[in-house]
This record gives sequence, C-alpha cells and structure tokens, in this order.
Amino acid sequence: MKCAELITDAGTGLLSQTKLWAHIAYLAATLVFLRWGLFAEQPPNAEIWLIYLGVVGAHTLSSKLLSMKYKKET
Repeated sequence: MKCAELITDAGTGLLSQTKLWAHIAYLAATLVFLRWGLFAEQPPNAEIWLIYLGVVGAHTLSSKLLSMKYKKET
C-alpha cells in the first residue's frame, strides 16, 4: 500500500476530500488523546478511551457501510 492511497480515490486515482479530511480528523483526535495520555497529571480514564475509540470506530464503520451500500456495479 502506498501512502498516496490513503487520500486518493481507488477508482479514479484523484484526491478524495472525504479520505483526506477523515485522516486529518483521525490525526487531530489521536494527537489530543496522546497529549492527555502522555502529559496529563493522571492518565485518561476509561470514558475518554471509550469516546476516542467510539468516534474513530463509528466513523470507520459508517464509512464502510455507506461505501458498500452505494458501491457502483461494474
């Protein structure tokens, strides 16, 4: 897998705004989560873990379900 595949459409090879901004959101959420985990006086509690993993997991799941529903038949 090439790094460019993370932000380009598999069918056209063009930049995918959806993929680009999803990865930017994942990066921002991960950086905030790591900052809380590494530099906070106390480590994040279980609620923070569940929120972080729930947001990332829910977005991935909904993205996959939508892509399967609206996939073009060839």
